[in-house]
Amino acid sequence: MNVQQQGVLLLIRSAILHQPEALPDAFSLSKAVHLIEKQQITSIALEGALLCGISPEKPEMQALVEKSCALYSLSSRQMAEIKALCAEFDENQVDYILLKGMTLKELYPEPHMREMADADILIRIGQYEKIKPILCKLEFKKGVESNHELHWEKPTLHLELHKRLIPSNNKLYSKYFQNVWSRAIRVSDAKSQYVLPREDELIFNIVHFAKHYRDGGIGPKHLIDLYLFMRSNPTLNFNYVLSELKQISLDVFFKNLCGTIKVWFGTAEHTPVTETITDVILSSGAFGDQKMQYIASAARCADTSGSTKRGRRKRIRHLFFPSFDAMCSLYPVLRKVPVLLPVMWVYRWIHALLFKRKTVKKRYEEAKSVTPQVIESYQKKLAFVGLRFDGNEQ
Repeated sequence: MNVQQQGVLLLIRSAILHQPEALPDAFSLSKAVHLIEKQQITSIALEGALLCGISPEKPEMQALVEKSCALYSLSSRQMAEIKALCAEFDENQVDYILLKGMTLKELYPEPHMREMADADILIRIGQYEKIKPILCKLEFKKGVESNHELHWEKPTLHLELHKRLIPSNNKLYSKYFQNVWSRAIRVSDAKSQYVLPREDELIFNIVHFAKHYRDGGIGPKHLIDLYLFMRSNPTLNFNYVLSELKQISLDVFFKNLCGTIKVWFGTAEHTPVTETITDVILSSGAFGDQKMQYIASAARCADTSGSTKRGRRKRIRHLFFPSFDAMCSLYPVLRKVPVLLPVMWVYRWIHALLFKRKTVKKRYEEAKSVTPQVIESYQKKLAFVGLRFDGNEQ
């Protein structure tokens, strides 16, 4: 960690534990603002900075205050939209489970401290025809459909309706959650809302964390989520959690995350593993960065093909011939007329050469830089913290 990352970590600790920390002498909040915003922890950092004695008169503090006020307003509107949507779902007997940020916001000292780019809700896909008119009534606009999500938009809220918890190309994780509705429990004072048992909710959040960490990086708010969830549920059955995680090869990674949490919010000293995890988290954006996502994709291809060289070639081939699901996200017409896939590949090439030459050049440079040695190094770093790619992944 560099001194700015060290300072940001102490701001996080101060805000979440509500106690001041001594910041490094060389720490500069003005230099850390870009990192803070990239990590989507503006309000957390502001609270921490105030507790640590940084003057609110500083220009960078005033910028954080202004951004935090905007986030407070956005969070209030988002939660109002979700409340209205849930009321409609209950009224129309549409079953649903609120996921991720929507259930975690209330665990923070203030809900707006947990920034949320979109709202994730698990639905029964068989009820989707009942859901569409509800969304239209609430003035949502239909977006694209991905492998596991149906996207709907409003100016204040991006809604992701999950057909399944995990994309089907993540074979191991997707299979584990394939019967998730059988685990769900109806909320006693709601007509159609369900929740997962706390242990299963934790497992899902760990899988979500691991998937993003592995696929290019993940930001600190997600480790904060895990800490606050476990702190708020002191009676969790960790024997069950570890037993279930072992089935999907995440038990070691979870233990390492717990070790990292004890460093961030407790009194434990860093180990090489917790230092590695911390460095990855603080070097990533909220969901990683594009370069690391490209390397991760090449590493996944290497695992499925059994060779770093073949994996690199496979990843380059994917740039020219994206999967059917990826192309459907770009060109929804393919879901209705799949035979047009070769035509849309050619259209995409022509469009890119005519209008996105800088992007094409950038992708080419990325492809050249991701050597078999880079892929092998990435695989070793994942294995060091207890992660790997599923050999059956697409």
